[in-house]
Amino acid sequence: MEVLRAIKERRSVRKFKHKQVDHELLITILDMARWAPSAGNLQPWEFIIVEDKSVQESLASAALNQDYITDAPVMVVVCADTERSALRFGMRGKHLYSLAETAASVQNMLLAVHALGLGSCWVGAFHEDAVRNILELPESVVPIGIIPIGWPDEQPKAPPRVDLSHMVHHDRYGHMEPVKGTGRYDVHRVVEEDVRKDILEEERSKEAAVDIDSDLDIEPPPKRKKRHKKGNPLLRLFG
Repeated sequence: MEVLRAIKERRSVRKFKHKQVDHELLITILDMARWAPSAGNLQPWEFIIVEDKSVQESLASAALNQDYITDAPVMVVVCADTERSALRFGMRGKHLYSLAETAASVQNMLLAVHALGLGSCWVGAFHEDAVRNILELPESVVPIGIIPIGWPDEQPKAPPRVDLSHMVHHDRYGHMEPVKGTGRYDVHRVVEEDVRKDILEEERSKEAAVDIDSDLDIEPPPKRKKRHKKGNPLLRLFG
């Protein structure tokens, strides 16, 4: 598949068919991932293949209960070995190079998955400590993403993209000019609308909870009288 076409047609897939992914396809995907660029060719990425359902369910729980990822027959947790980059490039290698380069390997994976007719999604919302415990990661290895891989059972539409005019600068930051033919999409307006929607949803949830409480007509329990403990003044204070 032509790379430019793959970049534009790739989508985040969250629905998968109940069909296994051949091991050879998975190895091809990981092979493409390791061809990402890295400073000093240190290749700081590590790939953990997860096929055990119990481990997958634990990862879904750690990923804020994104249970759809367990519908995929296989997951790959992509990690960065920060110490590998730090050995040569110090703190910049540890805190920047290793993470950015591993993220580049994830993009290679996503494109390879799409080119092979499969579907995937980059899951980055998770409790890092929980993922560490589940996968028994050493301290220097940082999980970057959980990538469920399977045969897609949906065809998501292309999401809008921010106009290049809002992100392309010339010579210095802030020197911007209109760029023709790149579409219109005001990311700040969209974020504001999403925040307003979240606030409204939260208010509706609170109102619904009040309505439920009023319908139940449950009397509150009688208040207990506090008994002050004798002796130690601290116990009297907190009793």
